[in-house]
Formats: sequence, C-alpha cells, structure tokens
Amino acid sequence: MNILFITPRFPYPFDRGDKIRPFYFAKTLSKKYNIYLASFLDKKDKAKIDDTLLKIFKEIEILPLHEIYSYSNMLWGLFSLRPLQVSYFQSREMEGMIKKIIRKKKIDVIYAFHIRITPYVKDIKSCYKILDYTDSVSLFIDRVRKKSNFFLKPVLFYEWLTVKRYETYISKYFDEYWFISEVDKNAVKGLDRAKTFIVPNGIDFQYFSHNDQIKKENALIFVGYMSVESVKAILYFYKKIWPEIKKEISDVKFYIVGANPPANIKKLAEIDKDIIVTGFVEDLRDYYAKASILVAPMVVVVGVQNKILEAMAMGLPVVTTSFGNEGINARHGEEIFIADKPEEFGKYVIDLLKNKKLREQIGKNARKFVIKNFSWEKVNERIEQICKKLNDKKTRYS
Repeated sequence: MNILFITPRFPYPFDRGDKIRPFYFAKTLSKKYNIYLASFLDKKDKAKIDDTLLKIFKEIEILPLHEIYSYSNMLWGLFSLRPLQVSYFQSREMEGMIKKIIRKKKIDVIYAFHIRITPYVKDIKSCYKILDYTDSVSLFIDRVRKKSNFFLKPVLFYEWLTVKRYETYISKYFDEYWFISEVDKNAVKGLDRAKTFIVPNGIDFQYFSHNDQIKKENALIFVGYMSVESVKAILYFYKKIWPEIKKEISDVKFYIVGANPPANIKKLAEIDKDIIVTGFVEDLRDYYAKASILVAPMVVVVGVQNKILEAMAMGLPVVTTSFGNEGINARHGEEIFIADKPEEFGKYVIDLLKNKKLREQIGKNARKFVIKNFSWEKVNERIEQICKKLNDKKTRYS
C-alpha cells in the first residue's frame, strides 16, 4: 500500500514538537508500507535529508515557503473567512505537486497532518483520506486569547471563530479523523464519531532509556521549542517558583534547552549564573540524563507534551501543571507531580531534590507508565484496519 504524508513543516530534525508525530508515524509505517512525503520548508527550518529519512520515505518532495506570499495569502483569506493559518500555507505549486505524486505513485491513503494543509486534499476522491487534527486548534487559541493582552484579543477572537467553524466544516471531506487525546477530540463539535479515533503519540523506548553512565547534577531542566507558550512557562517559573527553590537549595542549576531562545530568555543566563540557556542541541538525552527533575510549568497548552513523555521514558521525575498532564493522565504522586499554584510547584521540586529515593521511585514508575500507555505501534493497528477496509471493497477509491 502507498501512503502519502503531507505536512506543513518539514518533519526533521526535531527542533519542535509538531515534527515528532508525523516523523514517527511514517517511520513506524515504513516497515510495512511505501511512504511518500510532500512538505513545505520554512526559511527558518533546515531540511536534513540523510540516511534516516531515506530509509523511511520512498520519495521526498519539498516546497520552500515564502513569507511574502504567505502573508499576502492571509490578507486575502480575511475576505473568505478562512483561518489565517490555513491561508498562510496556501500554494498552487503544492496543489500541483500533490496531484502529481498521487497520479504517478498510485497513492492509496493520504495522511494530512494538521488542518493547515487540508485545502490540498479535500477535493481528492481517488484515495482514502485521514485528517490528523492532533490537537484542537480552536481550543488552543481560546486558551491563549483569554490570557493575551488587549491588542491581540481581536485578532485571536477572529482566528478562534474561523478555526472553530473550519474544524467542523473540513471534516466532511475526509474518511476519518485522528486526535491525540479525548480532550482535543471532544473540543471539536459536529464530527462523525464513528470516523473519529484517538491515536496517541508514542515514545522510542530504546532511544530514550535510563543512562546510569552520566552522573546526575543537582539540576532542573526545561525542554521545548521556544514558542510563545514555552517562553511564558519559563518566565512564570523564573519569577514565581525559581526564587523559592534557590532559597532552599542554593547550588541548584536550571537548564533551559530548546531551539531559538529569544533575547529575554537568553538574558536570564546573564542575570543568574545558575541558569544555562543552551539553544538547539543535537541530543536531548545527554541533558535528560544529567538533570534531576524536568519542570514543565505550562500555563497555556493543548495536546500531549512530548518532552514530558521523553523525560518519563528516561526515568526522570516530572513536575508539571494540569495542562502539562492533559492527555497523559499520569497519577499525581505516583508517576508525576502536578501543581497549578506556584508555591505547590516549588514545594514538589524541593521535596524531590532533597529525596533521592523518592526521585528514583517516581522515575521508575514514570518509565513503566509510558511504556505501557504510549507506543508508536498504535498507528500500525489503525492503518491495518484501514487496509482491511480497502481490501474488503476489492477496489481502490475512484
């Protein structure tokens, strides 16, 4: 069977969370099926086409994304009441590229990652079409706008209304829809529930495994692409939680790991010698291995946080918020610590730093939990059901 993956961003290397899901889905499925890729390439991204990708994809087609055209598309999109982020990725070249791949490679199944690239797929009738919403974008925007400043609220309100309508509207053009969690699935109204499936993220348990060879530091770590949400989480932690931790444990360090840290995050390392801002790193495992605790003080987020799953797989205890545990559903005090108030968050971090036995027990529980509940193989199970459905029809869609 031939499967075409279409993504708004090139899914490798992993410098942001939204690349991990399509990459590992493709990697898992490539063991049994022929996988093709059509993707945009943002000028900020670097397309790293190496043996890793060539073993997964039979063919890779990339189209550079030009900001000047993308922003003009957004302006035109205002008149059509199309979400700004959908208009941003509009391209006739991409439309032609996708049609050519479908025709030449006899594509059976299209995997469309995110609502942003749905216009290219909605009118295609020759393939079985999967829309991977992953998260509910409208839920995310709604959470952001409620915490945004006065000037951003009108723009975010417009985007929230258009996305909310679009999430429901576009579903009728697809054969099935995937979500990362029940919370995100339930946030999108008007879907055919018989066509809706929870396909969670997974973890490469062999890659992210406990490493006893690296000596643990008295250190905390935050991991994530430096999006607006990550920056808010870091500043919240720095202003409201970090000072209390330092009062109790003066020699603790705080690693901030992630691509493209803005100036206000870099400045933290200048103010405090115990804060280290790394920028992009090739191998996150080295930092997970030497840290004592992952802190994920997310104040606005949807979906499942990959960095939390990775840390748990490494046997690293995690302290996060209710938002951070959403979609993971680990048990507080058993596999994770959850705190929405800064004083509680700080207390759990301090307790863990002072108690090695507790850290080790939570870490062991966390690894067992993710191994049991988060496997990339679940996507194989779903695709096999689709294969059976197509085979039962005895014919390709036409």
